[in-house]
Amino acid sequence: MSFACLLMTGAALGDRFGRRTVFVIGVAVFTLASIGCGPSDTSAQLITFRTVQGFGAAAVMPLSLTLLSQAVPYTAHPSLVGPMIVAGIGMGFVFAPTAAVVLGSVAKEHAGKASGADTTVREIGGALGIAVLSTVFVTYGSTEGPQQFVDGLHPAVWVGVAVVFFGALCALGIPRRPQPADERV
Repeated sequence: MSFACLLMTGAALGDRFGRRTVFVIGVAVFTLASIGCGPSDTSAQLITFRTVQGFGAAAVMPLSLTLLSQAVPYTAHPSLVGPMIVAGIGMGFVFAPTAAVVLGSVAKEHAGKASGADTTVREIGGALGIAVLSTVFVTYGSTEGPQQFVDGLHPAVWVGVAVVFFGALCALGIPRRPQPADERV
């Protein structure tokens, strides 16, 4: 709720106080709230920290798109449609089967814990992925101009491809749990 209700406020604060400044504050608030979610002992504590996460995310979401659109020249936007569609389809092919593998590998009474663990690992992996790919991007390029952007993007994409390929190889080693005959469809 806090995320959805404050999206426009976050964008307006970015316009008023500087997009990058509010974006960084939003990331910091979201990160600190995420750290608070981990040791939460009660539902009330968890809900409180998730609400604070929504405050930070409300600043990050609209401003990330605005900052990205400023960094990439407008002439490049139409050429990004195809890759974004392919990326969306790729995520669809990854997230649903991953959840099915995780939930299918545990007993039914542990499905809630397995789902939470899957989500946690996915979120941590996303954060680490962003950190690693951003580091590679900044090492080889910058957002100063189109060529510097491409210079940083190419090695970052190839590192991402290598990590995804390694993950696919690891997935081949996931053991299958035999299903009893009465559970088979």
